[in-house]
Amino acid sequence: MKFKPFSSFLLWFLLISFSIPFSLSVEPERALPKQIRVRILTKYKPTSVQLSYRKSRLFLGDQVFPIQNGKLQIQAKQKDIGVFRLSGENSPNQKNIVEKPKFQNVKRLYLTRGNYEIKVSGQDEIFRYSGDLTIESESNSLKILSIISREEYVTVATESEFGTLFSSLEKESSKEILGQFRMSAKAVVRSYSLSNLNRHSQEGYDLCDLTHCLQYSGKVNKIERSKKSEVVLPKEFLIVSKSGKPLETFFHSTCGGILTHPQVYWKNFREGNSEYRSGFDSIRNGEFLCRNSPHFQWETMLTKSEVEKILEAKAISKLEAQEKEGRVYRISYHSASGEHLLSISDFLSKSGKRIGWNRLKSNLFQIKSGPNGFVFQGQGFGHGIGFCQYGAMELASRGKTAKEILEFYFPGTKLEQINLESL
Repeated sequence: MKFKPFSSFLLWFLLISFSIPFSLSVEPERALPKQIRVRILTKYKPTSVQLSYRKSRLFLGDQVFPIQNGKLQIQAKQKDIGVFRLSGENSPNQKNIVEKPKFQNVKRLYLTRGNYEIKVSGQDEIFRYSGDLTIESESNSLKILSIISREEYVTVATESEFGTLFSSLEKESSKEILGQFRMSAKAVVRSYSLSNLNRHSQEGYDLCDLTHCLQYSGKVNKIERSKKSEVVLPKEFLIVSKSGKPLETFFHSTCGGILTHPQVYWKNFREGNSEYRSGFDSIRNGEFLCRNSPHFQWETMLTKSEVEKILEAKAISKLEAQEKEGRVYRISYHSASGEHLLSISDFLSKSGKRIGWNRLKSNLFQIKSGPNGFVFQGQGFGHGIGFCQYGAMELASRGKTAKEILEFYFPGTKLEQINLESL
């Protein structure tokens, strides 16, 4: 009997088949946006700014200025912006440029691939950004967008949200501990931002720079500082839900020892999800991971008049906390108009707006009535959903990897690795 020689295709197939372990799942790289559009300086609603730029090209209406460095004064108007060019230096290979008018009204200003310093009129602080900028008028204020790479956004937003904790770890722990904690934090910020990219789509951008989306300081010096102390990790994580999409990875400062599902805090959040840890935030001996947080325990006394101001009610005679999964999910109270129920998210929002933010730090508390008002004895800082910052920092200090930290707080998810070298 004669044996036929293997075809080249069959030989290739067998070699590939036996060279890959059967347990390895080979998946194509997820398509992720490479740039993110962030509305900056949102809380100031600026009407006038002074902008200095370096190594950038200026597009003013339909005109292009091949200028590397310059300074502009920009004023919002009803439908356009007034731009006064205070100074400008031509690029070295463009020395014979005809001078343009120094003041112009245009619909939009565009700057590319530069570094920027912006001073808002009436503010002392100087804000720093990089990448591309667009500026136009919106209801007599300036709409300023920063367009940057996805990973630069993740780095800056992570520093903005976690920077204080990074600084404390930098002083007290090894680079490995700091690197694992930073890697887990960046995965949370990356996943949260990508899950919310459509939040401002109708307004022409992806995310704002407030806590409504994520804090985004834009300070370049923070990126430089973080890179010096960061362990080199060529791949980073994306946290993916059971539906195959980036998970909305909620995070907070201090859970106070108890974590819950999102629907405890937001009554309309979808039920039946197991992608967020619920229960005690401990790994052994009942030790709460965030017990070293300065917010682990707190106490606040609200007068009856303050409570009536929060609830917009009179003659409050009863105020009680109702719990679900160990945390308060709604408040019941009796007033002159009868019995009422209010969700905890609405109660804390009204409290912040009417008597000051962070008087009540979390939804983990007990209420005791007194002759002068109500005493709130509580634990933690934040809603207790998802990633506990102080708890995660403790896990990193105990030698847990970023992967282990993320699996602890988001047990029903899949961690996908992103190759940053390909960006």
